[in-house]
Amino acid sequence: MKVNVNWSIISIREIHTKNLNSPCEISNLMKEWGITKYCYQIMFKGIVLKYGMSADNSWINGQYGERIYRQIGHMKFWGKEKRLTGSSGCDWRITEDDFEDTYKINIEKDFVKIKIWDLTNYPFETISPWDEVVSIESQLIESYVKIVGEKPIGNINDEAHINRRPAILQTTWDNIFEKEHA
Repeated sequence: MKVNVNWSIISIREIHTKNLNSPCEISNLMKEWGITKYCYQIMFKGIVLKYGMSADNSWINGQYGERIYRQIGHMKFWGKEKRLTGSSGCDWRITEDDFEDTYKINIEKDFVKIKIWDLTNYPFETISPWDEVVSIESQLIESYVKIVGEKPIGNINDEAHINRRPAILQTTWDNIFEKEHA
């Protein structure tokens, strides 16, 4: 399912890791901003490392921004004391190693920026906000590929199939159940 995105109504936030003392501050900021559905971009010195998304309910358990937190938290620059060690999000370690092998530079804390497209109150057209957020992420990656010629180093999985999935429009769903209850 490919959705038409109204980019003009999506607010954007940025987090600069140089301003953070620990990765958990990402969750605190996301909670403060009330962001529960989002796409994000992780950049280092202007190089896009990865696009990602979340539209799950982890925020209900107080885990705002969990996807970003897990990936940023696995970065080497936190050192042994603050760097995450669990398996959740540890695929970031591969991304970081691949980046350093490719570009021959280490990712430094002072130059990582996270751009967040807040989709929390976005007027989704289908009954599946999750699928729409995945489609929006896919469009961000596709746009990047058109400009650069390849996907960001952290987007190793191909999610292009999401654009071929069928979707039920919310208006269709509402009409079916309105008539049933009338």
